[in-house]
Amino acid sequence: MLKNLFAAALFAVGLALAPVTLAVAPAAAQGTASVADLQAEVEALILQYGEDEAALEAGIEAYITGSANPELATQAVINALTNPMNPEVRRLLTENGGIKLAVGRGLGAAIAVIALTNPDLAATLLAMVEASGDATLIAAVAEGQELRTAAILQGSGDTGEGVLEGEDSTSEAPASAN
Repeated sequence: MLKNLFAAALFAVGLALAPVTLAVAPAAAQGTASVADLQAEVEALILQYGEDEAALEAGIEAYITGSANPELATQAVINALTNPMNPEVRRLLTENGGIKLAVGRGLGAAIAVIALTNPDLAATLLAMVEASGDATLIAAVAEGQELRTAAILQGSGDTGEGVLEGEDSTSEAPASAN
């Protein structure tokens, strides 16, 4: 008897929540972009900044670090470089190898920034780049990551010369009475 009562209650709760679940699902789907949507955005950045590699690099870094889903955005960047949808992007990449380098450095810089707060995600993004098998992209990402990491370390003022463990850091001079 108790088992039947529990089953009936569970069924009633399920029915009560079903409209809520069905109403939320389409709304969530509308807010989710596909890799193809993001790839189109990345390709638009390439077209916009194709003549200015420094701006393209900064744009890609900002795009990845500002993304709600850096994994999806990274896949979109990889796809834009390895299999562009837009024929104009394909032409630009063929004619100007510096574009792929700039995009790769921007992606690497973004990965270095992400690594500060989420090293696991950064490792995943690097693995995605390596899985692309594109040697030029992999090298450019590594370069961008190294440059951004060096800039971060330089900007923090951390020279790596802190107090060694067990070392007494107190001053030899007596404290002032003032």
